[in-house]
Amino acid sequence: MNVVLLDSSVLIPAFRASGGKVEKQRVAALLTNGQAALTESVLLELWRGAKPGREQERLVEFARVVPLLQTTLAVWDRCYELARRCRARGLQIPLGDLLVGACAWEYGVVVEQRDVHFEQIQVLIGTEAHILVA
Repeated sequence: MNVVLLDSSVLIPAFRASGGKVEKQRVAALLTNGQAALTESVLLELWRGAKPGREQERLVEFARVVPLLQTTLAVWDRCYELARRCRARGLQIPLGDLLVGACAWEYGVVVEQRDVHFEQIQVLIGTEAHILVA
């Protein structure tokens, strides 16, 4: 079973009542199949936007059941390497996306996302890892 790291670009619309149907279905399928995973930077981003009450309660439950891919020193080393490669190519990729990409690279998982930055990260990684589904 392949683990899929969920990015906030998919989770935010999946959690919102007015969010995208595709994102809701995809996240539900990954949860049902036990494939979904999180990392700390995504969880933090979700907490920053969660409204008190129902949204925060739902986030507590979600974080309790979805495995966390830890941001280890090795992940940080990958992140530094991505930042170096970004600088060399003149790319400005947000820190959160670099962390998610580095985490996926280190753990050898793909990222469920709706963000062009991950296409850029995949180009930076090249054939060293496949974080996007072809």
